[in-house]
Amino acid sequence: MRKLNETELYSLYLTDSQKNDIQKAFNQKLYNNVGVIAPEHIGAEVMQLKIKSKNAMHPLSDAIALFEQFNGRIKLFDLGMTSTGRSPIPLFMPFLPGNARNRQLESDPSSRGVSPALFFNMHRIGKWSADESQYLGVSVVTDLRAALESAYIAYALLVDQKAEKVFDNKVVLESLTNIYTSLFSNAMIKSEQTYGTDFNTDAARFIIAKFFQLYVLIKVPSDTVDNYAYKTIKFRHTLSSLKNFEEISGIDYSSLTAFLKTFGLAFFAREVNIQSFERAWLSMYGEGLVLAVEYVPYLIHFLFSAYHGAMLGGSTKLYKRREDLQKDGLIKLYNAIIAEIR
Repeated sequence: MRKLNETELYSLYLTDSQKNDIQKAFNQKLYNNVGVIAPEHIGAEVMQLKIKSKNAMHPLSDAIALFEQFNGRIKLFDLGMTSTGRSPIPLFMPFLPGNARNRQLESDPSSRGVSPALFFNMHRIGKWSADESQYLGVSVVTDLRAALESAYIAYALLVDQKAEKVFDNKVVLESLTNIYTSLFSNAMIKSEQTYGTDFNTDAARFIIAKFFQLYVLIKVPSDTVDNYAYKTIKFRHTLSSLKNFEEISGIDYSSLTAFLKTFGLAFFAREVNIQSFERAWLSMYGEGLVLAVEYVPYLIHFLFSAYHGAMLGGSTKLYKRREDLQKDGLIKLYNAIIAEIR
């Protein structure tokens, strides 16, 4: 799986100054619980979720436990506080792993006094009260549930390092590849034009699916990669014909820019610009998905938020596409990832 700081869009959308501001926010504010939404700030909302969790499948109850425990491993935060306004951590970075102050360890001189945590960005999903004693306006059954579950899953992937195990699961890989292929293909069509023929549609989906596996997930080229990519096509052209087209087209999977360039030449006789593709992607799926093209933990977060009908403060439009996502395998993906991180 590609790391966040290895993606092109991370460098495109964040200046060095902004990256420094994010690091300062972690070191100087979040580490000292400034802007952190503690359980007592949303006590009534958490109680509603606890009632719901009695009839809900894993991981909701476990996510609540990690949020509520002393020195919790899930830290909700909003640095756009009443006293400060704008958050230094942008909306399109929904969560980040980091170190949290651990008061139990601070008394031990041999310890660093920190423990790992997953920090989830609630900016615009709710807001602080005037005296910053409560966090208000959060939709419990959609946004709060999606935030806690996503934080729990992200903790498993990024802190517990279960990403390789999860993305080796056949159901996860098949469903996620199919969903990504549809999302990417639709954005490409909006940016450029339709592919023209049934064969070109199959070839485009096959190649996009390979890009997802080879570049985003960093899988090794293999017959397995080809077979998962082949499962995404719609019109059942032969695998050999699609591979021949791919080879002749000289598709470059080494970066997003290189892929868009060679993909555009193959299907539209002109290069596709990364900015024009990203504009189409954001207009279709929402401003929060800036980095989800290349960074799969963010993509999963927004997909599962759509599963719960969460709008996330207007940062995503995927909830409008829930029916199509379910047809592409969203429910199977959700169940399979949850099973893998138990």
